Amino acid sequence: MARHGAARSHPERALHRIAGTEATLAKLPEPVTLRFYFSRKPAAGYAQIVAYAGRVRDLLQEYAALSHGKIILEEIDPAPFTPAEDEAVAQGLTGAPTQEGDNVYFGLVGTNTLAGHEVIPFLDQSREEYLEYDLTSMVYKLAQPAKPKLGVLSALPLETGAGGIQAALAGNSQPYVIYQQLRDNYDVQMLDPMTIDRIPANISTLLVAHPANFGASAQYAIDQFVLRGGHAIVFADPLSESSVQQGPGQQDQGDKSSSTLGPVFTAWGVDFDVSKVVTDAELAQPVQFGGPTGQPRVIDYIAWLRMTPANFDHSDPITANLQVLNVATAGAIKAHQGATTKFLPLITSSTTAALMNSIEVRTVQNPSDLLRRFEPTGAKFTVGRAHHRTCQNRLPERSASDAAQTRTGPRRCRKTRRRGRCRRKSRTPRTSMSSSSPTATFWRTASGSRCRTSSASASPCRPPTMARW
Repeated sequence: MARHGAARSHPERALHRIAGTEATLAKLPEPVTLRFYFSRKPAAGYAQIVAYAGRVRDLLQEYAALSHGKIILEEIDPAPFTPAEDEAVAQGLTGAPTQEGDNVYFGLVGTNTLAGHEVIPFLDQSREEYLEYDLTSMVYKLAQPAKPKLGVLSALPLETGAGGIQAALAGNSQPYVIYQQLRDNYDVQMLDPMTIDRIPANISTLLVAHPANFGASAQYAIDQFVLRGGHAIVFADPLSESSVQQGPGQQDQGDKSSSTLGPVFTAWGVDFDVSKVVTDAELAQPVQFGGPTGQPRVIDYIAWLRMTPANFDHSDPITANLQVLNVATAGAIKAHQGATTKFLPLITSSTTAALMNSIEVRTVQNPSDLLRRFEPTGAKFTVGRAHHRTCQNRLPERSASDAAQTRTGPRRCRKTRRRGRCRRKSRTPRTSMSSSSPTATFWRTASGSRCRTSSASASPCRPPTMARW
């Protein structure tokens, strides 16, 4: 690191607040104390770190100003061999050694009035693009000690990994990374899709991941949950590669290589062809594949896509800050002809794309062979959409025994999150779909273990978490 003396922060640098930051800061229910630790003298010879510390300080001051007095900002200089340095170590900060043998402490400690404690041990400049996300996430966790409830319905073994229940009993389970990350930020309640007939009332957000072989009862419960005012995030899949090979500890419940919510999607005005995979020559991921001589060579695999900012809708907070999203064997979503649903395309392919049969993608082993069969259509395909629905269709009626368990009565007209209006024609039983529902945000990507982002984005149900998929 070059030494050029202290450098000033750059006030001309734009601070782009992520969606949800201002709302979070303006509505803090209790005070939050942020202690910014920075070793001024040991860091004085490192211009880059001094400049970055200035930008961090500016952003923290802006947070304090937007919080209307709820954020108490303190800056502490942990000089060598002082009680402040001992305090920094005790708080969990990490010191970076200098050539002179001193340590530079450059971190953040957050506390609340209920003994909540959050730490960023060292503010690494390589994460500067995620700085605002990290700060807002810290403040939110401290301001909301009780984690929000998240219901999860999935045919994937998210809790145990591929080993299933046998691996869990043996202590060898390897939960999906996304499941572990969700538990860090949410009170996760796993629901059994084989027995569920109603989503519990204490759940406000529902994650449906790969709904393979979901029965009519589970699908009905999902739809009724959205009608009652819940938010849903749905991942349907034409080819779930993690489900193709079933683990030894999992029960055989039929083919789970694909998934859809057929009747629910129809009622929501959604067309999703579960037999088609989006392939894209422009976004294809390079993979290694053995050549004729046995030597591996790099080939573009058109069924694995690397989405970049050109493929995201930057006007929507869900995708506004995404930089890279890796997606494997994705399907395409479109609005049903004549549907009253309002669709907002969030993630789209390039125009060098086509739909290919999922069986063909699954069975053709050589990426070069798949590329030879590829014929681009010149059209863009939507891989992820936000969905605002005015309900005018019906799900198939349930059996008499199921219907007997459903409460009937007048429906209340609800508005969508984006000022959508509901048109109620008449009083109808709870089993019908004749009034508007709140927003249902649903995405179509590959299985959660393959879908990853390199940037943070805000969630429609809890900013700014649920960002790294």
